[in-house]
Amino acid sequence: MIEVTKPAFSEDGKKALERHLYYRVSALKAGLDPLFTTNLVRWRKVYESVPAETVREFPWHNASNLIVPIAGIFSDTLHARIMAAVWKTRPVFNVGITGGHRGEAEPLRAAWEEWLCFNAVEPEELNLYEVEREWFGEAIRLGTSTVKSPVVQEYEDAVIPAGDGSGKYEMQRSTVYDGPRPEKLAFEDFLIPPAAKSVEAADIIIHRIKLEKHQLVDRKFRKFYDPREVDKILGSPDRQSPEYIQQQREGDANARTVPGYGWAEWDIHECWLKWRGPNEKHAPRIIVWYHFKTRTILRTVFDFYGVRPFVTARLLFRDSQFHGYGMCELMENFQEEISKMHNQRIDNRDVANTRVWAVDPDSKIHQGYQIYPSAMVPARKGEIEAIGAGDISASSIDEERNAIELAERRSGVSPPMQGYGAGQNTKRGVYTAMGTLSLLQEGNRRTDLNISDMRFAHTKLGRIISKEYAEWGIDERKLAQFGDRHEAIMAAAQLVKDGKLGLPVSSATASVNREVEKQNSLMMTQVMARHYGMVGQLLTTAANGMLPESVRIYAGQVIDASNLVMKKILRYFDEDDVDALIPDPKKGGQGAGQGQGQGPQPVRGNAQQPQPGSALAPIGGGGAAGGLVPGPIQ
Repeated sequence: MIEVTKPAFSEDGKKALERHLYYRVSALKAGLDPLFTTNLVRWRKVYESVPAETVREFPWHNASNLIVPIAGIFSDTLHARIMAAVWKTRPVFNVGITGGHRGEAEPLRAAWEEWLCFNAVEPEELNLYEVEREWFGEAIRLGTSTVKSPVVQEYEDAVIPAGDGSGKYEMQRSTVYDGPRPEKLAFEDFLIPPAAKSVEAADIIIHRIKLEKHQLVDRKFRKFYDPREVDKILGSPDRQSPEYIQQQREGDANARTVPGYGWAEWDIHECWLKWRGPNEKHAPRIIVWYHFKTRTILRTVFDFYGVRPFVTARLLFRDSQFHGYGMCELMENFQEEISKMHNQRIDNRDVANTRVWAVDPDSKIHQGYQIYPSAMVPARKGEIEAIGAGDISASSIDEERNAIELAERRSGVSPPMQGYGAGQNTKRGVYTAMGTLSLLQEGNRRTDLNISDMRFAHTKLGRIISKEYAEWGIDERKLAQFGDRHEAIMAAAQLVKDGKLGLPVSSATASVNREVEKQNSLMMTQVMARHYGMVGQLLTTAANGMLPESVRIYAGQVIDASNLVMKKILRYFDEDDVDALIPDPKKGGQGAGQGQGQGPQPVRGNAQQPQPGSALAPIGGGGAAGGLVPGPIQ
């Protein structure tokens, strides 16, 4: 674990930092307050289809009051497609290799990929499925959502017997978790300048951490916060009952946090920024924990993360703005209009099916006689008459369907009908592998763009986690279950940290038809088998010492050219370390990384030697005894 270092601020420097934080936090709170207190509340009601009135009183009591859940339907549909594209493919994270390493990096790449994928799906480690399920869902509904991946250390104290038979006991502290721990931040808890296009472009980002009293005291006890500064703020909680947004969330589940009983909550602002103190020549990145209400700095450390551990996913981008468009904002007017048409149609049907009875004022029927189907009405002719209350409106359900179709076009979410007619189909709805491949290659709908954006955010999170494991160290207790790959994982982490090995993390290929990938692999092996056979034949031919020098040179040039073509083809198949798959003829068919002297002996005699630089030239440019072994591939 990397030890963090605290800046040594003077008293004037600390006051200057406190003033700067007060102004920045004040500005962000004031600027983002309408978004958090007005828009967020409205969007939540749009997604949950909450009507403006519990009981609709117009045009009569208990009139039709359904809110058609357009935003909810589209949000959940797109959410399911994105989660399937990210999590129904294996591996969850695809680790590649940058540069050529002669096959030596492949075991490290495979070990690092297995390490990341295991921790991603393991509930006791990263638990990434649940994190991304909330993350993508909020990004779709609200347009923007942020995940933070801090490196944490969690401890647990246990009571153990003293062991001397005295009946005494002692406390033992053990580490229960050490490493990255991704968490989705609440929408209203992430403060960033609205004009910042990304987290990386923002000069300051703030995570508001809401702590109850026992959590604040625990940080004081562990000296994570300065104990003296914690004592200053204990008497000044920010609230003694949950804020309005939290009350709404709890109300949806018919549950609530009961105020009183000593309950209180403090807002601690975790600020990430560059700071140049008074008379300072440098402006390093620092992390400051700041209590806004009392203007108290609880802790300050240098930022050792290298990259900020925040990743933001957005559904649709606004021009030069951080916060994006969400499905609730896009569908709000559509949902209101469609719900209005639906309720009017239902009300019109109720009115058209209703009859008003004109009864003679002097008749006893006027005194509250109830009429129901098959009722016997003791009335004379003209004493009672049925009058229609209304007629069926000319509007129909087709208008609602047209509005829903417009909403689908605006949202880009529609039934999964893409690819109809692609390829040659033998039965209705059944398509060949090539037809499915054409569908996957096209991918030009807005839904595909949304999926790509979310998979890109998934990739950024994976790269941050990979860098954190490499930079901050790996808990070796977790490596025992990886068996022989224990050392490979540690070696990969060290090489990534030292900058000697690039292991970029990307998202897995979102292939709907795995048969297509299998066919591609079979095609690749067939092409490689033909290439190996051709090279073997050329080497066998070149072993004939009676061949002219020009023929041997030509054979070497053909092998070099063929190897270049094969490496290019392998890159088309997304193979990383192609040098490991294309053996070097200079090594006599023994493969990359093998020592000399282990294969057949070189040809001896009066045969003319090929020119230096060709595939048949000896390693090191010497004679035939330098390592060249013409002959078939072993």
